[in-house]
Amino acid sequence: MYNAYMTTVFRRGRLKISIYREDGGQHHLAHCHVYLLDAEAIFDLKTLECLANSGFHRKTLKQVREILSDYQIEFLDIWRSLNEEE
Repeated sequence: MYNAYMTTVFRRGRLKISIYREDGGQHHLAHCHVYLLDAEAIFDLKTLECLANSGFHRKTLKQVREILSDYQIEFLDIWRSLNEEE
């Protein structure tokens, strides 16, 4: 059985950044999901590359990348704590 549990790690206005913990599956790439209204994007937490984008404008993606850069170490630590076996 596959389940995913979302942890919101950042909020600013309507912008939300979440990291998922998978139960029954395995994440191989440290990443986060970014939401704003109907837009969603996925970013690699190590490279800050946008892996998928649905509805974000280029300017907003740049702002998101800046936020991710500011909190990169913290977000990677959260991802590891949720997804890596001890």
